[in-house]
Amino acid sequence: MTNGWRIGQTAKHLNIERGYLWKMMQKYGIKKE
Repeated sequence: MTNGWRIGQTAKHLNIERGYLWKMMQKYGIKKE
């Protein structure tokens, strides 16, 4: 139970981090091809 919750929280945190990085990349005109 606790372990599953922790994995869920980590995944959520990683999604937020990825979204932030993606915004910064777009802001500076860096694109993944």
